[in-house]
Amino acid sequence: MLGVFASASLSMGSSPRAPKSREELADDNRMHAANLAVRAVRRALREPESAVFEGVHVGESATEVCVSYRARNGFGGISREHLVFLDGVPSQRRSSWNSHCARKNLYDYTAALRS
Repeated sequence: MLGVFASASLSMGSSPRAPKSREELADDNRMHAANLAVRAVRRALREPESAVFEGVHVGESATEVCVSYRARNGFGGISREHLVFLDGVPSQRRSSWNSHCARKNLYDYTAALRS
């Protein structure tokens, strides 16, 4: 009975949330795509804790994510890599990077993912 009272009193004091705008939903989708890409990179690394993401950029429709990072390689050195996710499929080809990432106006989620 106490749980019902507490639940009722909490719901009475809060106002309903306004629906998200189209731009807020698009931003949520881009942030989600950036998070998925970063997680995929970390899972593939030998030492995931060594990863430093230098850039995580997402296209307008969140179908392309460009990730540049540094991480420790199997020899103990640090390697710098570039990776492009197109519809969730990763590619390390330089041509993919050049056509989808280089000199493109993409949304930058680098700082948001560091916090």
